[in-house]
Amino acid sequence: MSFENVRHAPKAPIIRGLLHNFPDGLTVSEICTKTFIDSRVVRTCLKKMADCYIDRWLLGKHQKPPEAVWCVADVPQNCPKPSNRKTKE
Repeated sequence: MSFENVRHAPKAPIIRGLLHNFPDGLTVSEICTKTFIDSRVVRTCLKKMADCYIDRWLLGKHQKPPEAVWCVADVPQNCPKPSNRKTKE
């Protein structure tokens, strides 16, 4: 009998999967609402993930700071290194 400890599971794959389902992007608060992950953990994960980027900023209302909208980039499975040979034209 095995119990999966969800609390200590890696959060980056969860966040990445969620952002793939929302191609228009999500804010940190929206990610927290959908995954029930703490905002500090979400911010740390997003900063460490190489395929996530800030797409745009939403202006805050009632003296709240602007909020970043995060998106995930589509990284190809096979990206071969270019050769050093120059082609003659």
